[in-house]
Amino acid sequence: MTPVPSATQWGAPAASKRALLLHGNTSSSHTLSPRPHQLNHLGYLVTAPNMLGHGYRRSDDFRVNTLAEDLRSYFAGGIVYDVIVGHSLGGAVALALMPFIPADKRTAVVLVDPGIEFDQAFVAIVERIYTAQIQNVGSVEAHMAEHPTWTRQDVVSRVLALHMAQGDVVKQIFAVSVR
Repeated sequence: MTPVPSATQWGAPAASKRALLLHGNTSSSHTLSPRPHQLNHLGYLVTAPNMLGHGYRRSDDFRVNTLAEDLRSYFAGGIVYDVIVGHSLGGAVALALMPFIPADKRTAVVLVDPGIEFDQAFVAIVERIYTAQIQNVGSVEAHMAEHPTWTRQDVVSRVLALHMAQGDVVKQIFAVSVR
């Protein structure tokens, strides 16, 4: 069996339902909280992998199909998910995971603000903003001031994810995903 890359799990391995949560660009498995806890309370074992370039995982290949292929081990041994949720970049990766889902199993796929199609002007703005966030990670207090409706846990998770992101991940992802 292929070793499973870096991930966070919530819930009991014996849970009757499984959920796979995929984070967005410059995020990590920890930025998905509190959603995993909510699913866990509904009886799910929740798995949230850190995609390549995130959560201290390094890479030089950020094509969406490569990101999906890297997650193949999460489907090893007949593991089936009742729901797959992809946020932003995770939405595009969730779609690329479709070949790994058994045809005879119903799996709900939820895309939240999926990064599927962009125009060049939008890409330039997002790339500039996200790259600046990785290069100049603000304090927890600064992020709290910028996002007053976020919980402190959400802000701490976001700051941690920015520190763990590969410095060129945004540029590399857009370079191979947007043409």
